Amino acid sequence: MLDDIVDGPRLTRYIAGECSAEEAEEIRRWIAADPSRGELVEGLTQVWEATGRVAARWDVDAVWRDFVAARAARQVRPLRAGAGAGRGQARWRSASMSWLARIAAALVLVVSGGLLWRAVNQARTRTAAAPQPMRLYATVRGERADLHLADGTRIALNVDSRLQLPVDFGRRNRTLYLAGEAYFQVKHDSTRPFRVIAANAVTEDLGTGFVVRAYPGSSGVRVVVAQGKVALRQAHDSAAGTVLSVGDLGRLDTSGVVTVRSGVAVSRYTAWTEGRLEFVNTPLSEVVPQLERWYDLDITLADRVLAARPLTATLGHQSTDEMLRLLAASLDVRVQRHGRQVMLHARGRKP
Repeated sequence: MLDDIVDGPRLTRYIAGECSAEEAEEIRRWIAADPSRGELVEGLTQVWEATGRVAARWDVDAVWRDFVAARAARQVRPLRAGAGAGRGQARWRSASMSWLARIAAALVLVVSGGLLWRAVNQARTRTAAAPQPMRLYATVRGERADLHLADGTRIALNVDSRLQLPVDFGRRNRTLYLAGEAYFQVKHDSTRPFRVIAANAVTEDLGTGFVVRAYPGSSGVRVVVAQGKVALRQAHDSAAGTVLSVGDLGRLDTSGVVTVRSGVAVSRYTAWTEGRLEFVNTPLSEVVPQLERWYDLDITLADRVLAARPLTATLGHQSTDEMLRLLAASLDVRVQRHGRQVMLHARGRKP
């Protein structure tokens, strides 16, 4: 299993397309746990592509000594709500995150003719002089935020989510990094594409409003289109991607496969922007993580049979106790609560 910092040989083989299926799956899970890792892999891939995929041998020890040092210097951390921070308030912290500079400083490659080594050194020289500061917007459990960007884009950030963007967003590029869920209403500009990088996926605006969900630990990235069109592809794929239109729900799983379901009820997937959670025959196993983030609870299913039990309900405006009473009545379960800890039991079974 990969640690917080993936080891060099596997990441090298992944970018070069030479790793095993098992290694590729491990790296995709590693990328999905943190949006900055997708940024790192994209940057490394750009260096690889820029040099024409020339054959290379990595000096692994030197690479990862330097990279670990660069990683340790990174100071962006998830934010917690401070005193007086209420639902809908955005809080942020910025830090210098010149990933291309760190990538270039970390890469020590031996290439025929020294082509890639020279390219990396040139990238390091260019970026080290002009680091790109990033800004972080974050919500905690039970908190949402509305953001208005300088390019006219409006973003609703769902509970327990993180969004990173360059401080000079909109000047040179419009690329964001998401962990969690957000609804984007984008002002289209074909000269400056709007892209959302989440886990192993890139969602590109084609003139649109859309929802992206990519919570850490989930099985993939989900995109629902409310207006216009978007293109969905893997983060390290240079192809145009799969085009999704209004009413399409696209999923990109951890193996990079895109599936599309058309004609979905978009309002169900955007209801949270209006303070509601809508479930229609949704298995309790899928409901629980949403309720945990929305109500700041830790919910355990005491009986395995409950995982598949379907729920049809509209929640969100109720207090925690009201929600639990509704859950008990709708699913015929018994609820035990101790503070934030909630246990759900099937009726007729003792705890």
